Amino acid sequence: MADIELMAEAAREQVSQVPATLDAIREKANELVAVEQKMSDLTAQLKELSKQREYLRIRLIPDMMASNEIFSIGVGNKVVEVEPIVEASVPKDADKLDAAISFLTSIGEGGNVRRHLDVELPQNNAVIEDRVVKALTRISRRLKPRVVATIHPQTYKAIARRLVANGTAIPEKDGKNILGIFVGRIARVSEPE
Repeated sequence: MADIELMAEAAREQVSQVPATLDAIREKANELVAVEQKMSDLTAQLKELSKQREYLRIRLIPDMMASNEIFSIGVGNKVVEVEPIVEASVPKDADKLDAAISFLTSIGEGGNVRRHLDVELPQNNAVIEDRVVKALTRISRRLKPRVVATIHPQTYKAIARRLVANGTAIPEKDGKNILGIFVGRIARVSEPE
């Protein structure tokens, strides 16, 4: 029996041994509502703490340490060190993605780009579907082929790090590099060695 089934069976046995009054049900329902509200509040707090942590790690502490020309500081039994980072995320906007893919291909990184062909087939037309399988080059004009290019996010980050390390000039559009690369410093907390 699966764990969930054992738990359900135990709960059924427990309920059958204790007659439920409306007050008891209401009390447990209130407990559930309170637990869910607490979870919601904690989730909101976690989001705020994450924002504060990122501000401290990526903006404030690296800038403060750089202005004092230090790279680490002891805090209690921890060490806060600043190290360089390069982050990049594959653009979600189709135009930005096309620009990024075109640039990567132009500098010889096209081998990391995955391509697939998306073909819109007419509904309920098995004849055309069969023709697609048999001979892609002889498909009906009613089909609308579209080539879609993607790249794995980790591969994208690795390429971005290599481009930055090699000093490759990244084209810009609207004041931002088209690959969405962030180059900066980050503070990390660790145990002293």
